[in-house]
Amino acid sequence: MVLALVGAGALAFAIVVSAPHIQRSFSDLQATSSFFEGIGRLPLAVRLAVPLAALLVLLSVPVYLVFGRHRVLKALALSVVVVMAVAPGLAIGWTDKTLGAVATKDPEMVKQVRKVLDVAPPNKPVNILLIGSDTPQGQVGRSDTLLLVRLDPITKRISMLSVPRDLRVEIPGYGLNKINAAYSYGGAALAVKTVKEVTGLPINHYMQTYFGGFWHIVNDLGGVYMMIDHFYYNPVGSGYKSIDIQPGYQLLDGKFALNFVRYRHDIYADFGRMVRQQMFLKELQRQSMRWHNVLKLPRLIKAIVSLTSSDISDMKQFLSMVSLVLQLNTAHIYNTHITGGTPTIGGVSYVVATPDEIQQAVQEFENPAQAPAAARSAKLSRKLYQVRVMSSSSAPTSAVQAAGQLASLGFNAAASGTLAGSPQPTTVIWSTSDFSSAADQIATLFQPAQVQIVPRGPGVQDGVTVILGSAYAGALTGTLGAEAQTEQIVYHSPQNVSDWRAAQAKLRFQVQMPTTWASGFTFQQFRTYSIPTGSGHAQALVAVGQTTTMGAYWDIQEMRWSNPPAIADPTQVQTISGHQYMLFYNSKHLHMVAWKSAGAVYWVNNTIDDALSNNFMLAVATSFKPVK
Repeated sequence: MVLALVGAGALAFAIVVSAPHIQRSFSDLQATSSFFEGIGRLPLAVRLAVPLAALLVLLSVPVYLVFGRHRVLKALALSVVVVMAVAPGLAIGWTDKTLGAVATKDPEMVKQVRKVLDVAPPNKPVNILLIGSDTPQGQVGRSDTLLLVRLDPITKRISMLSVPRDLRVEIPGYGLNKINAAYSYGGAALAVKTVKEVTGLPINHYMQTYFGGFWHIVNDLGGVYMMIDHFYYNPVGSGYKSIDIQPGYQLLDGKFALNFVRYRHDIYADFGRMVRQQMFLKELQRQSMRWHNVLKLPRLIKAIVSLTSSDISDMKQFLSMVSLVLQLNTAHIYNTHITGGTPTIGGVSYVVATPDEIQQAVQEFENPAQAPAAARSAKLSRKLYQVRVMSSSSAPTSAVQAAGQLASLGFNAAASGTLAGSPQPTTVIWSTSDFSSAADQIATLFQPAQVQIVPRGPGVQDGVTVILGSAYAGALTGTLGAEAQTEQIVYHSPQNVSDWRAAQAKLRFQVQMPTTWASGFTFQQFRTYSIPTGSGHAQALVAVGQTTTMGAYWDIQEMRWSNPPAIADPTQVQTISGHQYMLFYNSKHLHMVAWKSAGAVYWVNNTIDDALSNNFMLAVATSFKPVK
C-alpha cells in the first residue's frame, strides 16, 4: 500500500514536471501520429500496437503495486511508470524549445517577416523562400542564394525557382539594385517582400541559412550522392575558391558538397550555380530515407537550428512540412530559373530580365511542363555548336546585331571580331564537313550567301563562322523550315574504342559503349574508380563527353551497383527493342536515361542545362553495345 501511495505521488510529480508541455503535447502527439500516417513509414499494426502496449503497462502497474508481493518488482514498475509519464513531456518540451530557437535568434526580424508572409490555405500548394548567406551570423551582408520551393500536396510535385542574385530589380524603398541587396537593406523581411513583388507569387514561409556551417549537416547525414559532370578544379591561390572534385557519380562529404554547389567559374557562371543548388536539393529529397537513424535526430535538429532562422518554429509546423516533403514524388521535381541578359550598367554587372521572361519562369514554376512522349528521331539542339559572326571594320556593330538575331532563333551565336577592309556583297559561311547541314541552314537566313566547306586541320575551329557581306542590312532575309536538320548524327560510329577497352581491362563487370555519335563531339576524360555503397564498394566508370560548345559536358556512367539512389523513381519506364529504359525528365527535358544489365547499371546524363535534345539522348542510350 505504501508503494501504491508513493506511486501515485510520483505520477502526480511527473504530471507537474510535464505540466508546461501537456497542452502542446496533445497537439504535437496528434501531429506526430498524422505525420507517420501520412508518410506511411509505419504499418498500421505498429501504430496501433505501440500506444496499446503503453496503455496496458500504465494500467497493470498500479494493480501490481496494490496486489503484488515482490517489493523489487514494485519499485521497478514504479520507475517505469515515472519514466513513461515524464519522458514524453520532456522530449516534446526539448523539441519545441530547440525548434523555437529558429525564431528567437532575431525575434524582431521574424516578427517583421511574418507580417509580409501569406497564410497558405489547407491542402493547397506552399511556397517557401530559402535565403542562403555566406556572411557570418550576426553580421549584415547580401544574400548569396534566393530559391523558391513550391510543395504541392495535390499533384505531389516539387518545383524550384532560382532568382539570380544579380537580378536588377526595384527594391521597395531603395530603388534599382541587385536583388541580393534587399537582404542587406532590410534583412529577410525585405528580401521576402522584394521577391513577392518581382514574381507576383505568395510566400508562405521562409528559411534563412548560413552556408558556412552547412557542411557539418551534410557530414552528420553521412554525405550526399551526386553526379559530377566534369573535373572541377581551382588550385589554392588561383584567385577563386579552391575546388578539386573528379567527375562521376560519388558520395560527397560536406566540404566537397558545399564547394560544388557554390562553384560558378565556368561558361554558366551564376546560372550554373543555381542549377547545381537545385540538383543538390533534389538529391537531398531523393535520398531522405537513407538517413533513418533516429539516434541522430536530436543532433541533426540542433545543428540545423543553429544555422537557420525561420518562421517555422514549433513541432506541429515542422512535422507538417517534413510530412509534405516526404510524401512528394521524387520523380516529379521540377527546376527552373529566371534568365535574362547580363549587361554592365555604370560599371556594374547585372542580370536584366524582362517582365515576360520573369513571368515565363513563374509560369513554369507554378505549372511545370510534363514529360513529353518518347522522341522518334535524333536531332540536336542548335545550342550545341558555336556560330561565330564577323563583320567588316566599316560596320563593326553589324556582327553584334546578326549574332543577336541568330541567338533569338536558338543558335549559340556570338560576335567574333572584325575583318579589315571592305566586305564583299555576299555573306560567306565557313564550316567543316561535320557541320555542313548547319551551315546550309544558316545560309538560308543571309541571302545572298554561300557556304564554303574547309578541311579539318590545325587552327580550324568546329562549328560555323559567318562573314557578313555588305548585302546584310541589319535584318535576316530568310526563314528556317519547321523540320530543319540542326546537326548531323553519325550512326554505327563508336568513338575512342581503345579507351573503352582499357577501361574494360580494369573492371570486373561488362562495360558498354555507344555506337551513335554527333559530329563535333569528343570525349574529354575516362575515369575508373570505386564508389562506397554503404555495404561495401562498387567499381565504376565515367566517360565525360564534351559538346562543340567548350565547357558544356555530358556523361556516360557505368557501375557494378544495382540500386544507386540516382535511379530511384524514374519519370517514365519504356521498353525499346526489348530493353527496359528508365527515363528521368527535368520538366520537358530528358535529363538522364538509365538501364540495367547483368547486375550493372548504365546511364547517359545530359549537360547541366539539358542542352542535348531528348531525341539525341534516346538515340545514344539505345545504341550501347558490349565492349569486346
